[in-house]
Amino acid sequence: MDTNKPPDSPVLSISPGRIEIVFTEDILGALAYISKPIEDINEMVELEKSSFSLKEHTSRSEALRAEAELKIALLQRKYEKFRSSPTFLNRLANLYSFAGNTSSEERLISEAYRLSNQVFHARKLAEVNVRRGEADAATVIFNELADSDSYSALRLASFHITDGDFEAARQWVEKAIELNPSGYAERLFHGAYNMVNGNLGAAVTSFRMALEARPNSSVVYTNLGLAYLGLHRADKAFDAFKKAIALDPFNRNALIALADLASSSERDADVVNSLRYFVEFEQRDASVWERLARSLLRLNLVDDCIHALKRQGGLVSSVAVWNNLGVAYAKKGLRDLSMKAFKHAFTLDAEHGIQQDLLVARNATALVSGAGQHEIALIMTSSIIEGDTDRAVARSDVISDIYITHMHSLLKLKRYNEAISSADELLNTEGVANKVVRWIITAETALFGLERNEDGRLHSLLDQVEGRFDSEDYKDVTMMNNLAFAFAEMNRLAEADACINHVSWAVHRHAYITATLGLINIRKGRLDKGEHLYREAIRLANRDFDKNRIRQKMHIEIGKALMATDKKKSRALFERAKNERQGEFVLSSQAKRLLESLANTNK
Repeated sequence: MDTNKPPDSPVLSISPGRIEIVFTEDILGALAYISKPIEDINEMVELEKSSFSLKEHTSRSEALRAEAELKIALLQRKYEKFRSSPTFLNRLANLYSFAGNTSSEERLISEAYRLSNQVFHARKLAEVNVRRGEADAATVIFNELADSDSYSALRLASFHITDGDFEAARQWVEKAIELNPSGYAERLFHGAYNMVNGNLGAAVTSFRMALEARPNSSVVYTNLGLAYLGLHRADKAFDAFKKAIALDPFNRNALIALADLASSSERDADVVNSLRYFVEFEQRDASVWERLARSLLRLNLVDDCIHALKRQGGLVSSVAVWNNLGVAYAKKGLRDLSMKAFKHAFTLDAEHGIQQDLLVARNATALVSGAGQHEIALIMTSSIIEGDTDRAVARSDVISDIYITHMHSLLKLKRYNEAISSADELLNTEGVANKVVRWIITAETALFGLERNEDGRLHSLLDQVEGRFDSEDYKDVTMMNNLAFAFAEMNRLAEADACINHVSWAVHRHAYITATLGLINIRKGRLDKGEHLYREAIRLANRDFDKNRIRQKMHIEIGKALMATDKKKSRALFERAKNERQGEFVLSSQAKRLLESLANTNK
């Protein structure tokens, strides 16, 4: 007979990772005003100033341009002497490319191609046209080469894919494979083409052939991991992403994919070091900071998580950042800072729409309710529920916790009729999130199983258990205990036993599940074993209130079992239950009624 559970812990908001398939490798108005979290904002600003970017610090474009212009001046002196040399013209064209002079580059490559008639120069001429925005001219050149040059066939395929014409691209992909069946670039492209068209098995085959040609390609391992994800082979996808990052620690595509997969499979410890290493050198990537923060929070490294979130916030101030900061502060037990963060999140425009605002509201209401401020929590939840006329919030697997917080607060304030009325409405609404229905069933079975004033409703609730619970629910000790207790109270002992069996590991470790097993044994007539389990549960309980209410229930159950054979002992046990100091009022009332019943039988 455990108390009803509040909603789950606050939920993080993670921006979707933009994963690339590589074809080629080149309401809170009810609250008092809370000031903006100035300290956090100032720290984010300072962190942003000190952020280091490997890309920014390794950029040498201006230096290369200046160096190229210097060398162009030197080579121009030799132009008349070597103007008939394709090699010389190609070298000079390369320098013009570095200098950003594509018109001179195009002129020189055209001349080199005229002199050499080599495929190499033809390809370069086509690529210069692409960079100059002259796609039609490039297409003409590649078309002339494609019958015998797989590179040109792939370029034509890429043009069609850019235009969204995958059917037109197919013939050129097949042509490239025909010309060079085991080529790295050909197999990489072929695999990517198959993947975006849903032919994942063929994609895996192509990527594996590409790896035979270039076994240390981080790009291919990334694509291979994405293909395995599509095939629901998370284990193989994980290994492929890990290999991609081992080959290139700065492969952002693989890192984002691995971080999201690690999160969904609870393997954050396997990715956190890779994320840490990445941000040592690239500190201006908000998405990576976001995923590092998530993994750190999952690993209970809360201080490091908060630092990562502030790094992210220094780059982009968003609803997600402040929601997640509120979650981290809540986990650290800093409720004031947590509420400030949630409050600030509401002042920002949600980058992912109303659902993100509702996620923040879900976290904020759970925090307020968890702090025992149930009146304020109800003001917040009521305003949302009143606006949820089509019960879309109630149907969401994530934000439906707002309804759970609402009913939880009503129960804590002993506004039972309102809580039951809300529960009835939800139970009769089609499509309500299963987690809400499960919470209602377990909360009400705990309430009615203890008070025994609605046995008909309790039987009806217990009949709904079948089909409402999944494998994870059966591992929840509190949930299984509440159900077992209610089943036992209704003398449905086989079903009570089944609930206990799901969490049998918790017997002799958790007080209430041990006490409920004691109740079942007493109902089966095993008084000695039942009393032994009850007394063990009393020792396991941490709070005096829990010890007292378990002791009360033990005295009542043993007393009831002895009423027919030892009225004197029954009376003494009921007296103890009734007079238990700081016990459960409901149990004291039950003991009083049992004493009255016993007295009436003696008249």
